[in-house]
Amino acid sequence: MREQITQRLHDLAATATMAAERLGPDLERAATMMRDVVRAGGTLFFCGNGGSAADAQHMATEYVVRYMKNRRALPAIAL
Repeated sequence: MREQITQRLHDLAATATMAAERLGPDLERAATMMRDVVRAGGTLFFCGNGGSAADAQHMATEYVVRYMKNRRALPAIAL
């Protein structure tokens, strides 16, 4: 069992590395767009279906609440 767990973790690390290399530029563009929307006074909207709807709620909450840092709430809504 330990070998399977170790192999799965190595696979996960390889997947994360590949995603960073392939998606890095697109993720940077998305982050820039989100920053620009908030700076312009807009609202971020998140959506999903099924379990992804719960992910959307979680994402919106992360922008609205102040967890470890006292900052202004950022406008975000889960559809």
